[in-house]
Amino acid sequence: MGTTTKLRFICKMMWELLQITILGINSKIVETHTFRKFPYAKLTLK
Repeated sequence: MGTTTKLRFICKMMWELLQITILGINSKIVETHTFRKFPYAKLTLK
């Protein structure tokens, strides 16, 4: 029973870590896209 609980805990921790990593990558992608679009928005406002 102890080993199964440990494995479940490890899997949960790994899954959470993976999700955090994916979220970090996604936010970086969003940042670069908005940063690229931002100068164009400034140009159109002028």
